[in-house]
Amino acid sequence: MAGSHDVSVAGSPGARAIVWLRPDQAGLVRAACASAGLQVVGAGGPGRSGVESSAALDVPVVSSLRDALLEGACDVLWLHAPDTNDDALDHAHESMLARAVARGVRVATTEPLPTSLLDSDAPALFAGEPGAPRLARVPGAWSDDLARDLGESLGAFGRARAGSIESLCAPRHGSLALALMHAIELALALVGPPEAIDAVYTQGDAPAGLHTLPSETLADLSGTISAVLRYADGRGLTLLASDASGAWSRRVELIGPAGVLRHTGDAWSWTDREGRTVDSSTPEHEPPEPVAKPSLAKKGRRPADDGLFDARTSATETSTTKAGTTEAGATPPPLDTAHALFAEALRLLVRGAWPLPVTDRVTPLAVAQAALLSARTGNAESPETMRRLSRR
Repeated sequence: MAGSHDVSVAGSPGARAIVWLRPDQAGLVRAACASAGLQVVGAGGPGRSGVESSAALDVPVVSSLRDALLEGACDVLWLHAPDTNDDALDHAHESMLARAVARGVRVATTEPLPTSLLDSDAPALFAGEPGAPRLARVPGAWSDDLARDLGESLGAFGRARAGSIESLCAPRHGSLALALMHAIELALALVGPPEAIDAVYTQGDAPAGLHTLPSETLADLSGTISAVLRYADGRGLTLLASDASGAWSRRVELIGPAGVLRHTGDAWSWTDREGRTVDSSTPEHEPPEPVAKPSLAKKGRRPADDGLFDARTSATETSTTKAGTTEAGATPPPLDTAHALFAEALRLLVRGAWPLPVTDRVTPLAVAQAALLSARTGNAESPETMRRLSRR
């Protein structure tokens, strides 16, 4: 059972993981780790949630992130809910991450770090030897998933003039910061940096008639952001990001001279300006495949996230141990889109192939903080202004 002592596990079979999470995220973390072949040997959490989080997974509690980095007996340290105020992740303590990597620990985060342009040059978080960044991403970049699904069709579609990007999740998956950064990074990959961004922030539990404002950084961000990205040449994109949807959802619609390209997570289609199908994930002459098929390898076919993960938790626990490893002879339950993406990135970590974060961290942060500033001022704000203010 979980206790109040520090974890020290040696000689455990298979790859070992220490996870940082909130108690409500235990179901997702357990399922993803089990699918990735990771044995959870310890857990902690932001603030004072570590004891409850470790109890939810029935593993020893790790008293501090500092201990996990410097002494944790693990192969993977997954920060699913990092405490952004923890000085162990501050750039003044970069040796902690460096020493963790030096002793063979693969450190990954779900939430975007750093949370502010003021910290964007933190060498502890983003420096490292080529091919081995000190902080990997779980799940990986959305643009990589899109490119893999669409293949050559994405390049053949050409330049988009307008479109919409929707990035939704539930708190068990991550915060609004995760959803917003996924949307922004995809916008940058597809269309490039905007000249200005006009955003509105909505807090899910705010009383009627009360206009709430977001904080100035991505730390502990929750709610919904709607935004319009404006480009100097007249192009535009709309973004919708939220951690209040109850389910994982990623949708893209691009409009350009070649027609309309739609990607809904489990299928995609490209139609020309006359409405004729140019290409799709399921050609018209082939019978459609079952949506629930768990494989991510087939182009364009992903199992659907129907938002019923909580109802599946009991089934998950019948085939996996509470620590996250699959029992002998048991068949893990099929993962929905979100949990499969988390497991896929963790599997890469286990194999030693790091899920690389985007190379340019400054531009996405500048766009995100311009969106937050716009939501606070009620005016369109420029990412370039944010860069100048922070001297980036």
